[in-house]
Amino acid sequence: MEDLHYDEMSRLEESHWWHLARQRIIPDWLGIQLRALGFEGRLKVLDLGCGTGKMLKILKRFGETTGVDSSQKAIEYCKTKGAGNVVLADATKLPFRKESFDVVTAMELLEHIEDDAGALREWFRVLKPGGVLFLTAPAYMWMWGSADRFAHHKRRYTLGDLAALAKYHGFHVTKATYFNTLLFPGVALIRLFRKMFLRVETMTSADLARAFDFNIGPKFLNGFFTWLFSLERYLLRWLSLPFGVSMMAVALKSTRDERLVGDRELSLVLPIHNHADFLEEVINHTEKVLADAGLDFEMILAENGSTDGSWAVCKKLARQSKRIKVLRTQAGYGRAIIAGLKKAKGKLVGYTEANGLIYPNVIPYLVWLIEDGHCDLAKGLRIQRETRFRAVQSKIYNWLVNLLFNLHLADTNTCPKVFPRGYLKQFKLEHPRSFIDLEIMFKSDAMGLRVLEVPIPYLPRAGGRSMTNWRTIVQFFGNMLSWRFWKLRKWVKNL
Repeated sequence: MEDLHYDEMSRLEESHWWHLARQRIIPDWLGIQLRALGFEGRLKVLDLGCGTGKMLKILKRFGETTGVDSSQKAIEYCKTKGAGNVVLADATKLPFRKESFDVVTAMELLEHIEDDAGALREWFRVLKPGGVLFLTAPAYMWMWGSADRFAHHKRRYTLGDLAALAKYHGFHVTKATYFNTLLFPGVALIRLFRKMFLRVETMTSADLARAFDFNIGPKFLNGFFTWLFSLERYLLRWLSLPFGVSMMAVALKSTRDERLVGDRELSLVLPIHNHADFLEEVINHTEKVLADAGLDFEMILAENGSTDGSWAVCKKLARQSKRIKVLRTQAGYGRAIIAGLKKAKGKLVGYTEANGLIYPNVIPYLVWLIEDGHCDLAKGLRIQRETRFRAVQSKIYNWLVNLLFNLHLADTNTCPKVFPRGYLKQFKLEHPRSFIDLEIMFKSDAMGLRVLEVPIPYLPRAGGRSMTNWRTIVQFFGNMLSWRFWKLRKWVKNL
């Protein structure tokens, strides 16, 4: 952030409606959440990206505060204002011992950091087990504008993005909401107007400063906006707001700091079909993610009908790592998964695609959810699709599946899927192609298993192409009807 921004921040946080309302809303809402979670007495609070110190002073009501900022100018402002203990440091490389703080706050900070996942890992480190992480961030990338570029933002978020990111790094989100909702229509219109008529990417810092949203304007209008925005303090005591210019969330650090380490056994099956060009990169990355998480695992590469040399790559990978096993079977996604699961020796088994579309960092979290008894089967939930058409297609498909099989899932097909190996005897999986995803889900429901879907981000396909076409769609619907009205009943009788 530029020094010019800190000068403006110091002036505006004493008089601008945006700052004044937030100074009422945030401590009120945070206090309610802390009390609800059983936090009482004086807490050790770390405020990251404390800026010029106004909010840091307000946070003193919760206990002993420490502020961190990477700008010397911000630190000087904090000291001038008597904000208390402040430290010049990078928020991703904190000079504190692990498990030092009860509460870590990061208000309008995460969007500034290139490696937001790395930042969350560092904040996890300094929080005590069971400690609270409080986040605020700007909402919706479509509202990106001059203010974001002036403030050196890297991105804006949705609540789903923020919650998923926190979950992947060991936090359990207990409460999340949008805010600055009452003024949202006006702010959104202004942002969209500026996006249409201002070429932000070619503007200088001085131009951006002039176009910046934080002009106070007439005193009566500033007072009205302060009053209107501040009303949300009362609304937020009773409900979560469905949209807004900003968002905030409270998340708990897992009480098990070693949650992904220990005597865990996972067998992960990856069906391989014409993946030779990118297979080595995908498998090596997945193996590194699982190893870094401390899991005791094996990866089973199930090559099925490839014509591009994928089998040779599989054998090469197996020679390079004792964790990797390989097998070969006839073409068929389901056939490969079934063959791989039969070879699995882990307490938990799972499978995922090897095309680079799936975010492997979620796999350890799925293992943890099952190991800690939160569910019987944990799976991914795709929160974004390649195209708008695919998104609509997915919604229609999942609606129809839920209707036919009386399921309550947002996304039946998305991997990874992880579950105890003991269920395989009851599943009696049989479908040789992609219908196996749905087969597992409706059989899980018939068995009364607790299923938990975890949002995962969309990643671009590393290579290859989707095998879905009109022929496979027709076959899929034929299988749905066959299982719904005949095969499923027969399977249930034999359970």
